[in-house]
Amino acid sequence: MKSGVLFRSRARAAGLAACILTAITGAPGARADAGDAKRKADARALFEEARKLTAEGKYAEACPKLAASLQLNAGIGTQFYLADCLEHVGQLASAWINYLEVVDATKAAGQKAREKYARERVDALHPRLSRLAVVVSDEARGTPGLEVRRDDAVLVEAQWGIAVPVDPGPHKVSATATGAKRWETTVTIEREGQTVTVTIPPLERAARTPTQAASDPPAASPLAGTVLLPSTASPPSPEPRATAPGKPAGDPGSPLRTAGLVTGGVGLVGLAVGAGFGMTALSKNREGTGHCDVSNGGASKACAPEGGALLDESKTAATLSTVSFIAGGVALATGAALVLLAPPARKADPRGTDAAANVLLGPDGISLVGRW
Repeated sequence: MKSGVLFRSRARAAGLAACILTAITGAPGARADAGDAKRKADARALFEEARKLTAEGKYAEACPKLAASLQLNAGIGTQFYLADCLEHVGQLASAWINYLEVVDATKAAGQKAREKYARERVDALHPRLSRLAVVVSDEARGTPGLEVRRDDAVLVEAQWGIAVPVDPGPHKVSATATGAKRWETTVTIEREGQTVTVTIPPLERAARTPTQAASDPPAASPLAGTVLLPSTASPPSPEPRATAPGKPAGDPGSPLRTAGLVTGGVGLVGLAVGAGFGMTALSKNREGTGHCDVSNGGASKACAPEGGALLDESKTAATLSTVSFIAGGVALATGAALVLLAPPARKADPRGTDAAANVLLGPDGISLVGRW
C-alpha cells in the first residue's frame, strides 16, 4: 500500500516537473519576441513624431527623438535623418560622424544612391568642422599616473596633440595624476572651422594629508655625528594604559581564551540540539511501532502507511541527533583545548624608575646627560 502511494506521488511530481520545464524553455523566446516588437513600435512612434517636427522646422525638438528612435531600433534611414537634423542645429561634428556611419552601412547594404548622397554630405561638412587639440607639455608627460580627459572621455597618449572635430559650445579639459592637484579648464568653440589648442601645464603637487605627513621619515637628529653610549640606568616603566573592565592589560591569552569560550558555547548548543533530535527520534519510534504488527517473535513486522512514515521520521531524527552530538562534542573539546592553551595574563611590573643617564661622546669632548 505504501509503495503504491509513493509511486503515484512520484508520477505527479514528474508530470509537474515536465510542465515547468516546458514553460521555462518556451517562455524566453516568446518574451524576447514581445520585447522586440515593443521596441520597434516605440522606435517607429518616435521616428514619425520627429519627422513631423522637422517638417515644421523644429529641429531642436526633433533631434533627441531621432536619437532615441535609433537607440531602440538601429536603421540606416533613422541615422540618415538624425545626421541631417544635427546639421540643421549646427552640431556639425556629430552630423559628420553619423553621415560617415551611414556611408559604411549603405555600402555594406548595396544602397548606392544613399551612399552617394551621404558621401556628398561628408565632403561638404569637412571644411566647416571645428576642432579641439589637447597638448600635454613635456613637464607634465612624466607625471606618474597622468590621466587626460576631454569632456569626461579619457585620451590615451596617442590622441594627445591631435585636433579632432567637436561641436560648437563649451568643452572641458582636465588632467589628474598621483600626488598632484587636479588641473581643469573650459574652452568654448564659437564658430565653424575654428581650431582651438589647449596645453596642459606641469601639475602642482597636492597638499600632504596628516596621514601622509606622519609616514615621512624622521628628521635628522640635532646630535648628528655624536656617538650615544648605552645607558647604565634601568629604563623607565611604561605608562599604564586604560583597559576595559575585567580585562588585564597586555594579556596575550585573551583572544585565544575568547575563541575557546565561543567555540565551547557552540559545542554546548550542538549537544542540546542533538538531545532534542534524540528525544524526537524516540517519540516517533514509539508512535510508529504502535501502527505495526510484529509477528514471528519480532522477526518480521508489517506496518500501516502512517506507521512507516513515523518510523522514517524517527530514523531521520536519530541521524540528525548523532551528527549534532558529534559536532557538538568536537566543538566543546576544541573550545576547552583553546582555553587551556591560552597563556596566563601578564601583570605589569611595579618596579621601574624615571631616572636615566647617557654618556655622549662627541667632537667637543665627553658629556653626561640624563634625568632624575
